[in-house]
Amino acid sequence: MNTMFRKYLILASFLLASGLSKAQDKPFYFEHIFNELKTTNFVFAFYPSSYQHFELKEQDTCTTFKSFTINKAATILNWNGYKVRLLLKDGRQVNSLIAAAKEGRMACSYSIPVGENHTQFFCFPEKFTGDDINTIWLVMEDDKKFELEIYKGDK
Repeated sequence: MNTMFRKYLILASFLLASGLSKAQDKPFYFEHIFNELKTTNFVFAFYPSSYQHFELKEQDTCTTFKSFTINKAATILNWNGYKVRLLLKDGRQVNSLIAAAKEGRMACSYSIPVGENHTQFFCFPEKFTGDDINTIWLVMEDDKKFELEIYKGDK
C-alpha cells in the first residue's frame, strides 16, 4: 500500500477515534508505530497548542503538552516511560521528564487495553511554547525514536 495513502487512512481513523472532527484547525504531530506482526500497533499524537507553564518553585518552570495514544494491537499496550524529544527552532533539544506520578495523566508507565486510548501530559524542564517546536520524536525504552509528522488541519 502506498505510504502516503496509508498515512491518510491512519490519520482519518485517528481523527475519528480521538473525537476530533475533520475541521480540526490546530496543528498536531502524529505517527503510526507498529511492527510486522502487529504485536505493537498504536497511533501517537502530540498537541503543541496545548502547552501550559507551571512554576515548580521560584525560577523553576516546566512546560506540559498533551498527547493521545490509541492502541490498535490485538494485545495490551504497556507504556513504560517513553519520552518525547523536541528540537526547538533555536536548535536546542529538550527531553520530557519522567514524572513520579503512578497514576493519572502525568503517569509515565501504564497499560492501554486493546482498542482503547489514553491521554498523557508530558513535562519539559524549560519554559517555551508550541510555536517554538521544530521537530518531535517519540523515544522508546530501547532509545529507538520515531519522528512525528505534522497535520496542519484545514489551514
